Amino acid sequence: ENDLEDAEYVCRKLDIPFKIVDFSRQYWNKVFSQFVLEYQQGLTPNPDILCNKFIKFPLLLDHCIANFDHIDYIATGHYSRLEYDNKIKKFRLLKGIDELKDQSFFLAQLEPSLLPRILFPVGQMFKSEVRKIAHDLGLDRVHRKKSSVGICFIGKRKFSDFIDEYIVQEPGTIVDLETSEIMGQHCGIHHFTIGQKIAINEIKNVKKKAYFVARKDFDKKIVYVVPGTDHPALYFDQFEIEKPHWLCENKELVADDVILNQDYEFKYQNKHYQSKIIYLRKKFLIESNQTKYFVKTLNHFRAVPKGQYAVFYNGQECIGSAKIINTPLSLYDKKYSGKIINSDKLLNKNYVSNKMNL
Repeated sequence: ENDLEDAEYVCRKLDIPFKIVDFSRQYWNKVFSQFVLEYQQGLTPNPDILCNKFIKFPLLLDHCIANFDHIDYIATGHYSRLEYDNKIKKFRLLKGIDELKDQSFFLAQLEPSLLPRILFPVGQMFKSEVRKIAHDLGLDRVHRKKSSVGICFIGKRKFSDFIDEYIVQEPGTIVDLETSEIMGQHCGIHHFTIGQKIAINEIKNVKKKAYFVARKDFDKKIVYVVPGTDHPALYFDQFEIEKPHWLCENKELVADDVILNQDYEFKYQNKHYQSKIIYLRKKFLIESNQTKYFVKTLNHFRAVPKGQYAVFYNGQECIGSAKIINTPLSLYDKKYSGKIINSDKLLNKNYVSNKMNL
């Protein structure tokens, strides 16, 4: 409701017509129902990517064209850019100039046919510049407003309370991955995601270590935990993904089994930490008559849950994405003994934003 009031306030101040369009039914069917289903399956979905793919862009564009005269484009406040490539006569999706605020990650599942009808006017600016423009226009109510974070439909509620309204609780055990010792009980595996810190009963946790979720066995309702935020069981450099969705050019059309190499980069969250790809390759399995896709990265990533998205970049360009469906082996499984860099804490120094943003 606050966002709605803020939008109406801005339109009134700038003398812009204010319209409300209700896509709640479509959102429920295409985004929210899928969100709940994937949590029921032990996955960690990304509703923001699904909303952009199914609702915010295709439905809004269709509605505007059908109901208003002389509509050529829709514009949103995403920190991303579009660039027309005269050679191939297509638009490329680029990161925003302010890479700490870049949102190309959330747009990586858009249909390429939509890109010619979209504008990202703030993608060429730093967040501090946008705030200054709002200040200069007298938009006092919004120019200092905090950036939104979290899942929009949950609001300020505790996530576990929210998700329990839609998923039946099924108790299970919490097990130490290293020792196989039962460390406690839980009331639903859907409450947990990989890398999450978890409270362990003091009777079991006599040394008062910090434990983190490393693995989930959905069928047996077991949550496996490990001590320490940098435990090798929390780190991965190999992923199985769904068939990739390509934005500008279908890289599979010009590749054999290796689709991408070290010229490209990978990230799985909207963070400024990403890694060179060793390979993205496809493999046809005769026994199952299926083609599977695998990614191996140069650096390792902490806490990669199934259900999130792998997004691929060529420099500034976001070229495609795919849902992560499996993380076959952690560094612990591979008996890795080298140095571990916590990707959650590492700030890639290649990405520098205006300090006024921070």
